[in-house]
Amino acid sequence: MRLNKNLASMNVYRNYIRTLDRYSSSIEKISSGKQLNKAKDNPNKLAQSERLRLQVRSLEMSSRNAQDAVSMIQSADGVLNSITDSLKRLRNLAVQGGTDTLSSDDKKNIDLEIDQILNGIQSMAGGNDFNGVNLIGDESIADNKNPKLIKVTIGGNIGETATLEAYNVTAKGLGLMDSDGKTLVDLNNTGDTLKKIDSAIETVLSVRVKSGAKQNRFESMYNNLIEIRDRNTEAESAIRDTDVAEESMKLAKNDILINASNSIMAQTNKFPREILRVLESVRGR
Repeated sequence: MRLNKNLASMNVYRNYIRTLDRYSSSIEKISSGKQLNKAKDNPNKLAQSERLRLQVRSLEMSSRNAQDAVSMIQSADGVLNSITDSLKRLRNLAVQGGTDTLSSDDKKNIDLEIDQILNGIQSMAGGNDFNGVNLIGDESIADNKNPKLIKVTIGGNIGETATLEAYNVTAKGLGLMDSDGKTLVDLNNTGDTLKKIDSAIETVLSVRVKSGAKQNRFESMYNNLIEIRDRNTEAESAIRDTDVAEESMKLAKNDILINASNSIMAQTNKFPREILRVLESVRGR
């Protein structure tokens, strides 16, 4: 019989240390709300969780980009609506000013209002800036049939982009003012003037129709991105977050085992001393 090494107590102690480690792990998981706090907790699941987190962040940025695109289009459409109203008023003035029954003063007043309208269109379109991007007043565009394409990232992977179109519906871009800002609306040539104004109205309406279709597309993209983000967030949460009820049961179980181990170790530690005491008493006889 070996009395110097208490093997029973040592075995109990090893189990006690393992149980204590599990107990501490349960406390950490419950207090943090996460079942993956360290790589050693579950390396494979931690990798899955991190990949899902990366996808969620990419989807959040992409959804913001799509939302910004919608906001840009909405802002531009509000200005386009005002420009359309201005062009309608301009057409009425061209018809009104084209008659010879008006006095020269009346025609001067009409010319003044025409200038104000054209300057207003120029200012409205040119000033429609959203985060440094102007969808309707880019004067570098010479032909509205060939708009400038603006890339919008709408996915977490390389190449996942959509496009916005930028146009030039300033008074100059619509052919109603020359490059020096001089009006091309001539009350003495009503037929040609009305053609220019009607062409400008058609251009603006065409831009609005295309922009409206783009807005619908980006809104659909946004909703789809949010749906995918939510699914990935839920999947990541299932991997990383703590099931508090289950972990609480483990905590209670390990607490019982710790207390039991303490009691058993106390008893097993007494056993060698009792044997020695008996042997000593026998030897002393």
